[in-house]
Amino acid sequence: MVRMVRRSLVLVIVIASSLAEFAQASYPLEHREWEVSLFAGHSFSSKFQFPTPVHGSDQEVSRTVGLQYAAGPELGVRVTQNVNDLWSADLEDSFTNQDLRFTNISPTIQGLSLTQYIRRFSYNVSYMNEW
Repeated sequence: MVRMVRRSLVLVIVIASSLAEFAQASYPLEHREWEVSLFAGHSFSSKFQFPTPVHGSDQEVSRTVGLQYAAGPELGVRVTQNVNDLWSADLEDSFTNQDLRFTNISPTIQGLSLTQYIRRFSYNVSYMNEW
């Protein structure tokens, strides 16, 4: 266990001190019209409980419906064009998947599991005013 912690700590120090591992490296303006950034992340598992009123049933008036998000990865790429010193435009594409589980939906359906895939595509234009 101690060996694994030491190796992990060494790996973190090597990555943190290496400029090649940073997504946004600083270059002179004449060399950075285009920037490409790759990113990855991971979401954590979450559980929620929702008190829900039940209409049309003689057996119950309310029920607590559960919702659980499973942990999942996210991957993406961002391409930025620095038009000049003040204007830039970036295009971003990312993908993630997370499993969902609903519990206590109805007396006949106690659980429902789904897999969701989310793909996000965005385009932004930025203006940075130098005050």
